[in-house]
Amino acid sequence: MNLSYIRFQQGNFAEAKSNIQEAIPAAKQLDARSDQADALQILGDILLAQDDLAEADKSYSESLDIQASLGNKAGVAGCQLSLAGLELERSQAAKAATLASQAIEEFLAEKSPDGETSARVAKAKSHLGQGQVKEARIEVDQAEKLKAGDRTIKLDLAITQARVLAREGNFSSAGSKLRDAANQARQAGLRVYELRAQLAAGEVQILAKNQVSGSAILQEVQKNAAKIGFNLVGRKAAAMLAGS
Repeated sequence: MNLSYIRFQQGNFAEAKSNIQEAIPAAKQLDARSDQADALQILGDILLAQDDLAEADKSYSESLDIQASLGNKAGVAGCQLSLAGLELERSQAAKAATLASQAIEEFLAEKSPDGETSARVAKAKSHLGQGQVKEARIEVDQAEKLKAGDRTIKLDLAITQARVLAREGNFSSAGSKLRDAANQARQAGLRVYELRAQLAAGEVQILAKNQVSGSAILQEVQKNAAKIGFNLVGRKAAAMLAGS
């Protein structure tokens, strides 16, 4: 399952989805319920990236039910975090904030810096979705103090920090942070995070009223996202282009 998630992060969606769809019934047959829950959550992440929100919801919800039945509080918090991301894509930022807050509480209890960082980043995104820039700033600042170790979590934090900076009017610092994040993701072969950083870079240029530059970035993101089936980012790029 770890290999499937790595393939997903590298942008190999078809391979990752095929592998994880094989793993789920195998885990179920072996009554390896924790593994089944983990696999369902990964499948949800892939489906969300493919912009299949309804099927992602089913996978996340089934994973959550299994984790809850096992009494795995950290697993429940992880599912809440995934569902928070889903609600953000449904434009339900308030629901996302509630789920992220619940995850923060559990990761605090579990003493998990990586988990808490992810949850605070998710809460910052939900604040941005509601136009609450000051509240988003508080969350990313607290997240940075936790010193997460996971590379993808640090990239997610950096991208979100840049989006906060842009809404504070600090476009230059936001652009610099996103270039660094995109370069780090590219060097690590993390295509998903590279495209997320580039999408945010296009957003920053549009916010800065640099329409030509922003449109060029977003068109490139849309093209590259289509190549790997990253439909969620492609749709978001198209929406930004339509609104620019």
